[in-house]
Amino acid sequence: MKRPWLTTSLTALILCAAGIGLYREASHALTHILTRFQETLPAGSHFTYRSASPSLLIGGATLHDVTFHSPTITFHAAQVRLGHPHFLHDGSIGMASLQLDSADYRGPSLNLHAAKAIFRHLLIPSPPKAALHTDLTTVSTHSLAAILSFNPQHLSSLRFGRTHVEGLDFTFPPQQPFFSPALHLTHITVETLTLEGYGVGSRVLTDIKNVSLSLSLSSKSTSTWPTLLSDMLCPPDMTNSAAIPLTLTLERFYARNGHHHWLQSNSSHIEEALSQAFQRDPLQNLWESPGSLWLHHLALTIGNPENGSVFRLDHLNLTRKNDLSAALHTEGELQGIHLRPAGGRHFTMSINGQKTLLQFIENSHKDDKGWDNAFTSHLTVPSLGHVALDAHTHLPAKNPLHTAMDRESFAQNALMTNATITLKGERLLDLWPHLAHINASVEERAHFREDLIHALEQAISARPLFTPMMDYVLTPKDRTLTVGFGTLSIDDLIHLPLTGPTNAVLDRAHITSVTVH
Repeated sequence: MKRPWLTTSLTALILCAAGIGLYREASHALTHILTRFQETLPAGSHFTYRSASPSLLIGGATLHDVTFHSPTITFHAAQVRLGHPHFLHDGSIGMASLQLDSADYRGPSLNLHAAKAIFRHLLIPSPPKAALHTDLTTVSTHSLAAILSFNPQHLSSLRFGRTHVEGLDFTFPPQQPFFSPALHLTHITVETLTLEGYGVGSRVLTDIKNVSLSLSLSSKSTSTWPTLLSDMLCPPDMTNSAAIPLTLTLERFYARNGHHHWLQSNSSHIEEALSQAFQRDPLQNLWESPGSLWLHHLALTIGNPENGSVFRLDHLNLTRKNDLSAALHTEGELQGIHLRPAGGRHFTMSINGQKTLLQFIENSHKDDKGWDNAFTSHLTVPSLGHVALDAHTHLPAKNPLHTAMDRESFAQNALMTNATITLKGERLLDLWPHLAHINASVEERAHFREDLIHALEQAISARPLFTPMMDYVLTPKDRTLTVGFGTLSIDDLIHLPLTGPTNAVLDRAHITSVTVH
């Protein structure tokens, strides 16, 4: 009876001794690698850690109290876990997994904290100018040091199948431009961020929960806004201040590039190409590729929470796919549109924002000159009425999301042709003056309809084309007004004098037809 127990005990003892031997050998090898890493760092850089131990089950290592210094930045993590790290032939570093716990980064352009960050199938490429004669350890060391510098160019070269980050907190220095020289980003917090398929993987996916952005806008830049927007959105007591605070919050954002697998053949090959294209240029990929996007509870506050303007959107759903005619077919829906004007002002008429619904469909074809699109949209505001827009648009091929110059050129060259707007609902006529003259007194608002009729009478006397418009304004109940437009650019639309004289609006809008039925 004792012999089996004796055999088992001896076997366990041998395995323990072998395990201890393997662990010691792995510990010596890890210490040697870390020492070699410290010795080959670029001049002025330092790497320290309190303790390191091999993780035999994941073929990697766990480091505690890790710090990396360079002349301009400091990186620290309470714990770093490396899963199966290995050097590749070109000096790149591959890892099955990388986990950072309580990580902090401080640099001249960014301070960052992450409670936890996990990467899967991570590839750190070698520096572009790595010398061919240098040994792999030195090249790989420089690769890792370049990533730890948090240079955006180096970070964008990373590739990974999946990353999940919790408790993100970004702090930026004053006057950090954000999409525009007049807009500055100061702080970002994110509860969780998940990104899949950044250069590696079978799909591209982004999932963000509870994000908040704090920004500041130069008050001088609002002078170029259309008067309608400036009056409605800018707090009156802040127009003379140097900067206007902005806060953007979002409860959930989800975006997926490509179709679902069951909708296409050879999906793995197709979406591998998408993930690589997304890594090369995320903005361009989102601009012109199939996919889906939805968000919940978006809120933008301009000014202070007490008296600033607030725009809220409850839900947005957007899907885009290639149809049989090789066109890009886009469908979107925005539900729950709310607006609170700045300065404690309010609308004197009731607007059901929660059930307000905007739906649109667009079919797009791309050629050497840009995008040709057939666009239709429908806006329904309960108890007020219905507005429909049908148009053909031509958009430049260049993505306006890249630079401010691209956005300015886009606004001038994006054209809308053969557009028609259809209005149905008598209370819509009362809404427009409230928007266009948000600063008007209660007494002035009581005469909005009369003022509109008088202005139209004067404008129509020299413009008989608009006679049906007067007919509709006088008796709008159960009738539909359709207005046709000539060619207009986005720049033309932005600079329409919506709060100016009625005849100036009619002339600048390039109206070609007006019918009532």
